[in-house]
Amino acid sequence: MSHFRTASFGANMGGVMCSYNAVNGVPSCANDYNNNKILRGMFNFTGMVVSDCGAVGGIQSNHHFTNTTDDTCYAALSGGTDNNCGNYYVANLQQAINDKRVPVSLVDTAVSRVLTQIFKTGLVETSENVPFKEYNVNTIDSEAHRQLALDSSMAGITLLKNDKDTLPLKAGTKVAVIGPHFNSSTVMLGNYYGDNDLVFNHTPLLALKRRDDLDVVGAAMGCNLTGNDTSGFAEAITAATESDVVLLFLGLTSGQGQQEGNTAAMEREGFDRTFLTLPSIQMELYEAVSKAAADKLVVVVLLNSGGLAIEEIYSSAPAIVEAFYPGELGGDAIAGILMGDRSPAGRLPTTVYTANYTRVRNITDMEFRSHTSPAGNPVPGVTHRFLRPDSGFILFPFGFGLTYTSFSFKISTFPKTMTTMELNRYWPQYYQPGGLLPTVTTIVTNTGTRTSDVAVLGFISCDAKDFPYRRLFGFERVTIAAKESQSVTLTLPAQAFTTISAQGTESLVPTECVLSVGGEPDGFDTANITISGALISKFELPKP
Repeated sequence: MSHFRTASFGANMGGVMCSYNAVNGVPSCANDYNNNKILRGMFNFTGMVVSDCGAVGGIQSNHHFTNTTDDTCYAALSGGTDNNCGNYYVANLQQAINDKRVPVSLVDTAVSRVLTQIFKTGLVETSENVPFKEYNVNTIDSEAHRQLALDSSMAGITLLKNDKDTLPLKAGTKVAVIGPHFNSSTVMLGNYYGDNDLVFNHTPLLALKRRDDLDVVGAAMGCNLTGNDTSGFAEAITAATESDVVLLFLGLTSGQGQQEGNTAAMEREGFDRTFLTLPSIQMELYEAVSKAAADKLVVVVLLNSGGLAIEEIYSSAPAIVEAFYPGELGGDAIAGILMGDRSPAGRLPTTVYTANYTRVRNITDMEFRSHTSPAGNPVPGVTHRFLRPDSGFILFPFGFGLTYTSFSFKISTFPKTMTTMELNRYWPQYYQPGGLLPTVTTIVTNTGTRTSDVAVLGFISCDAKDFPYRRLFGFERVTIAAKESQSVTLTLPAQAFTTISAQGTESLVPTECVLSVGGEPDGFDTANITISGALISKFELPKP
């Protein structure tokens, strides 16, 4: 909830989308408590609430929260939903007004909020005042934007394993490009994308073939993302045996434009994965290629979004690259990282759990902290905030990421003591540009042999009741040459020290805390902070 507060107070956001789900039995798009009392009341939100597409109709058809279209329109509007993505208001709202179920005043309020955003975004202005109205395909698909797409993709690619400096590949290496994603195109765009022809010329295979410093001696799909057809294994094995290095492209798909359906390879809106492993046919391909080409190096490149439990691959493959869905120039970005055009410096944005995590954690369990199930079984927590590293359920921790060099971190300055009253004074500064805040400065040294970016992460852990195991308070990405050092300063907002009780009360409390600055696997430097003074409640949830 603090993220919405920060976006409202700090960024003055113009819109919030209510989702398909219900909270405490009330559909999100009919939730007066969340949308009006908390968002608009507590967080001073003045923008508009727009429904996820079809969510207004779902108040009746999916949640059965209402029985008539009139009641549904009233529930949504009185629940704070100003703009309906879909046609439910268009089809039913006028009748609800005619039937006097929806007061015109509710409609007026919603219309004023929507029109305010229309005016703020310049949709009624002339092109002279709003240049983006003249944007066309050449404006969007410019060289600068293509470079931005490439740079962004390379910056996000995350190196998960690199035994014996397998990567970057040496110039002239003979490679076999294998796997269901060896020549993927639109899959790299993820989901919710528009027309894009560029991606068809920048698949991993085509990008690798264009390299003058690499010799692609063979290519084969090997298998589909799912299924049990192994007829392509032989071609893949032949290609592998003729190479020095096998580049094996495995992963999932988000589904747009794909024919996978709701299968083990699918991760998309409206379809939850029930296990964390790769589809079995892909694991069979990995095992067959690894066995047949035992004297070759097998580099696994993953294309996916949600975390993959790849314990077997991690234990045997010398190098693993997490490319996610890398975008329109994703093939070029992957090739550039593999060949060392740039050192990888991405960090995992989520915790990647082990395969057995889903056996002990029910997908419908909304309790973040570790707890005991109704049957009396221990249930582990979720995310880096509530799942401890010694739980046995973490394959890769949040923020993990290797580079082609190494780094050390040394905290140089930090506030050793603060009072809750001081933190309370700092509180509003967080939401103001250039606000005065405590800082933590760390000397970051590139102890390796090549220039690289590094993302410096700052975590805080406190011993106060209800405080998470650790909380990310800041991060900064910098470029440091080999054997050079750089001073990196992270702001330390008062909001990083709060506890949130089971009743939703957020407070500043006296406590002992530990700062950790750095990043895995290079490590962290730590420092202790003492917070003294009396408890100060900052936010209390309003009564329903």
